[in-house]
Amino acid sequence: MLRSSPDRHHFSRPLQPPSVVVTDSAYRLFPPPRGTVWPRILSLRTLWVLRSRYGITRVETRGDESLRRLIRDGHRVLLTPNHSRMADPVVLLQLARRLNQTLFIMASSHLFRGSRSLGFVLRRLGAFSVYREGVDRQSVQAAIDLLVNGQRPLVIFPEGALSQANDQLNALMDGISIIARSAQRRLER
Repeated sequence: MLRSSPDRHHFSRPLQPPSVVVTDSAYRLFPPPRGTVWPRILSLRTLWVLRSRYGITRVETRGDESLRRLIRDGHRVLLTPNHSRMADPVVLLQLARRLNQTLFIMASSHLFRGSRSLGFVLRRLGAFSVYREGVDRQSVQAAIDLLVNGQRPLVIFPEGALSQANDQLNALMDGISIIARSAQRRLER
């Protein structure tokens, strides 16, 4: 379990989720990056980003030894956290740093198309795009391949968007079960 502690001085300006993003550019898959050097370098800044951007001063992890053991023993790992704060992906990067493990992260395609600098950083951190507004067979297939290969844990936020409900899950998107079942079927063959 991950828990973050916000700094009490930052409550005066709450962070708002981004508004609906409308782009006129055609979707294209930003594929999963294979390197691990950039994610390791950029993860050194996670605590600074959490503190300066989100007011989080401490990250507490529980059960990370179990996760470390699964990874060490070669198990395929699919992390499916709820997404109640914009800081969630950065908190997961802090977990990855503590595990000395890089992650693959499925992220909404609009994040890659909006800001070039954000797209650059996301790709370097191990993120790849998914087109949430339609059927994205390429991204689903990439996620299945990543799970089957088991190179590193795969993170998918199964609610599909920021939920704002920390203690309960919203309805889950169908893609997560399709990805998990398809990967399992391929592994059984």
